[in-house]
Amino acid sequence: MARSDDFSEPYLPERYRQKIRDKQRGRFKKKILLVAIPGAIIVIVLAFLAGCFSSTPGPSAPHTAGTSTSHPDTIIGSQAPITPSGTVIPASDTSDSGADRQEVAPRISQEEAQEKAIRIITERNGGSLPPLNLTSVRYGTGESPERIPRGIYTFFFERLYHDHPVDTDGIQVTVDAGTGDVTGYDRRWITPDFAFSQADEPAITRQEAIFAVLDAVKIRLPRDAERIHITSSELRWNSQHTSESSLRPGSVPLAYKVSFDISDLADDTARTEGIAWVDIGTGNITSLVYPN
Repeated sequence: MARSDDFSEPYLPERYRQKIRDKQRGRFKKKILLVAIPGAIIVIVLAFLAGCFSSTPGPSAPHTAGTSTSHPDTIIGSQAPITPSGTVIPASDTSDSGADRQEVAPRISQEEAQEKAIRIITERNGGSLPPLNLTSVRYGTGESPERIPRGIYTFFFERLYHDHPVDTDGIQVTVDAGTGDVTGYDRRWITPDFAFSQADEPAITRQEAIFAVLDAVKIRLPRDAERIHITSSELRWNSQHTSESSLRPGSVPLAYKVSFDISDLADDTARTEGIAWVDIGTGNITSLVYPN
């Protein structure tokens, strides 16, 4: 009869079978420990890491201003609204409140006021919203006809033509921040479509336009060369004309508008920025006005 390798067979003496069972139990317990201990270690490590991440301070919530202030850069609301062109524009409080001006907190949000502004623009333009870009939103304090202080939202929209802003054209809407009533609507739309030139791709870059302006200003004001500061530069329709009757077909060009100031004049609110217009085809400066 062949010998079996199964040590639990009944022909073995009882004392041997008991020893074998004890060894089998010991091996089984060791296997359980070998599996359980690493698992427990992993659970402990994960719990520790989770506790560390949960205690790490996250980003602070956006600042929300519930009342108006006289600071020109105060943001109203937790986030500025999306404009019709998709650009996020911050709202700034530009109230000219003095010591005798009572500041008034808005009762409607900037988003609600903006919806009313867009609605009135749509209504007054044949039921469709013209191509516009919301460039700025201001909140200030004014007075009602009864001389009661009230908050006022002012929305500034620029006209767009072929996706580029028209320098002189746009719409301004004011909304009472207490009642939600539209209190002002000013539409400046003096450039006819036929006056715009063909929107060709620029032959020079924006940076090249800036360098051209810097070179021209340094020649005119050599002692101020190190203090010249470019404040903005973009492609715009140069519609700086005197009247609609003086416009000819294609007479309004697309150009780079470069704004600049001089460092020691920048804090003087009575002074204006310098403005230069640069031809996108030749790089020549077609107009240059210095800060004054």
